[in-house]
Amino acid sequence: MLNKPKRLRRTLIPQISPKPYLEKIADRLEKNSFLRIWIRINQSLALFALVVAAVGFTVALKKFDVDEVKADEDRVAKAWDVVSRMTGKQSNGGQVSALEKLNTSGISLNFIDLHNTFAANVNLRGAKLRNANLSGANLEGSDLTGADLVGADLTSATLIGAKLSGADMTDAKFRDAKLAFAKVDLTIALAADLRDADLTAVTSRPCKTPTTRMNTSFFV
Repeated sequence: MLNKPKRLRRTLIPQISPKPYLEKIADRLEKNSFLRIWIRINQSLALFALVVAAVGFTVALKKFDVDEVKADEDRVAKAWDVVSRMTGKQSNGGQVSALEKLNTSGISLNFIDLHNTFAANVNLRGAKLRNANLSGANLEGSDLTGADLVGADLTSATLIGAKLSGADMTDAKFRDAKLAFAKVDLTIALAADLRDADLTAVTSRPCKTPTTRMNTSFFV
């Protein structure tokens, strides 16, 4: 008979759990006063670094805002300088973009002197131009939609193809002005002077608010 193979005896290896040792090490570290102080110092340094970073970010943000405001003020000052220098000039030396910059910055253009000045195709939507001197100015193709032109002097101004819809033209002077193909509201009838103005093919629309005083010469 064949001998049956002997069963191999399994060698039992005792499994030692590291947990008790780790607990002992942790307990010793916890009782170590030097280590506790070192940990607290590191925590304090981390908190201090966080505070410093937050303060630095706040200061940088404020400085950025101040620099941005100063830069914008510089741009406005330069725009005024260009407009003043080019007043009365019949060529574009940057005054068109300068006027647009002032208007988009919310700067009032009331009483501005632009007589005989080139400003064709300028975008001055909603501009404050009360009592402005625009006599003889070249405003051909300009956008003056919703502009405040109360009391403005546009005598002999060129406004061919200009957009004046929604503009307040009360007491404005348009004598000898070239308004051919311009788009206006019937509020232009409130203008103080429309004598000899060229109103060829002017496109008008009813005004939004009723008017009580109208210059009937507009309808002649």
